[in-house]
Formats: sequence, C-alpha cells, structure tokens
Amino acid sequence: MKHKKLFKRLKPAITSKVEELQLNNYDAVTEEQLWDFCLKHVWKNEDIINYRMHQLVADILSVTPAQFMTYTQVDIQQEELDWFSELNQEELHLLLKKEEDE
Repeated sequence: MKHKKLFKRLKPAITSKVEELQLNNYDAVTEEQLWDFCLKHVWKNEDIINYRMHQLVADILSVTPAQFMTYTQVDIQQEELDWFSELNQEELHLLLKKEEDE
C-alpha cells in the first residue's frame, strides 16, 4: 500500500505515542490502531504523501487519549450498527418482506 513506507518511517513517533497512551492506562492501543486513527481522522481527505515528516510527527504526537478513545468508540458503534452489510438486495428484500407479499 502507498502508506506502508510512510508507516515504517514514522514508526518511532507512533511507538512513542502508543507507549504514552499505555502509560495513561490505555493498554489496549496498538501501533496499527493509532496509525489507522491518524489516516482516517487526523489526515482525513489529506494527501499526506507530500507532507513534511515533521508535520506528520507533530500530528501523531499531538493525539490526545480523548480523541483516540472517542474515535474508537464511534468506530465500534458504527460496526455494530452495520448488521446487514453482508446481505445483497435480494436477501434484504426476503428478510424485510411482509407476510401479505408472500
């Protein structure tokens, strides 16, 4: 993927931030989760490939526990609400079909 090399270059900052979050009792945070948060929230709709490294490092290090946890909770809730995502239109129609339609 296009961000794989960037992740490797930013890994020391990501590791540092994860360790900081873990010191603040956010033990379950992983480097991949933090990276995903940055891509989907901090740099949403941004072309970070052209950013300077110091900008990206500053963005990573400025993530607060509250920001990360809010994002994580919203993401979990959205996944839970997506019950029918694996159904196609025909399956949905059959599932929602009224008795009189049969």
